[in-house]
Amino acid sequence: MLVYQERLGLLILAGVICACIVSGIILDDHKDLFYTPYDPSLPDGTAVVITAIVNTVQITSTGNHLIVTLEDENKSSIPLQLFIPNSVAHQIYITPGDEITTYGALTTYRNEKEIIISSIRDLSIVYRGDF
Repeated sequence: MLVYQERLGLLILAGVICACIVSGIILDDHKDLFYTPYDPSLPDGTAVVITAIVNTVQITSTGNHLIVTLEDENKSSIPLQLFIPNSVAHQIYITPGDEITTYGALTTYRNEKEIIISSIRDLSIVYRGDF
C-alpha cells in the first residue's frame, strides 16, 4: 500500500504527463505562433514559414537529399530553396505545381537562402497542381 506522499507524487506525475500530452497536441496544431513568415532579410537561424508553389525538385548526387525551388502564385521565382534531407525526403512526394506550406530553419548555403526541413510534419501539401 502506498503512503500519502507516494500517492500524491503519482498524482502530480500523472498530471504533468497529461499536461505535456495536451500541450503537444495543441502546439502542433498552432505552429504559426512560433514561426515568422519568410522574408529574404531575416537572419539565419530564424524559424520561418512559407506557402508557395513548387517550381523544381532535384535529387542531390550525394545523399539523395531533395532541393526544391519555389515560385509565387504569379509564377515569379522566389529567391529561396528548400533542403529536405534524405531522412525526410523518402517520406514525401511533391511535384512541380504543388502548393505547399513549409516550416523550418532559415540558413544561407552558397550565398542562397534556404529552409531546412527537419520533419515530415514540417511540410504539408495545400494543393496538388499541374506544372
